Amino acid sequence: MSRLGVVSDTHGKLDSRVLNLFESVDLILHAGDVGASEILIDLGSIAPTRAVLGNIDAGTEVRGLSLMDRVEVGGLWIHLSHGHLHAEPEKRIASVLLAHADRLPAAAIVGHSHRPYLADHGGVLFMNPGSASRPKFGHPPSVGFLEVKEGRIEGRIVDLDGN
Repeated sequence: MSRLGVVSDTHGKLDSRVLNLFESVDLILHAGDVGASEILIDLGSIAPTRAVLGNIDAGTEVRGLSLMDRVEVGGLWIHLSHGHLHAEPEKRIASVLLAHADRLPAAAIVGHSHRPYLADHGGVLFMNPGSASRPKFGHPPSVGFLEVKEGRIEGRIVDLDGN
């Protein structure tokens, strides 16, 4: 079994609760708007970390990140992007499904909206972990977890405030 920590929209600030929650993960995925290289260094001190470019990252020291990543875990693959190229969630979901119509990912991780989201669409688990440091629209700070076991993937979102 592999356990992944999923985070997004840190905007240069990492809540210490994230570091504590991610202590037991095997891999960390950051869905963009990292904000500063220190975030990736801190996360990388816990577990290997993969990150993608968010809309605020272009002018920062993490501007060299890719817009999209394909992460393979336990024989499954996960699409990782920030999602800012399609602002509406329905268009974001349709875009990922269309882009990978030949071989769908087991999961698609996006950020950008700062709104936590977890649902199955056409057999693909879509997750937006929300924002770990700058939540909006009344949502608390949050992160996500994925578990890959025996060819299956499951996810959950954790409210950092414990609600």
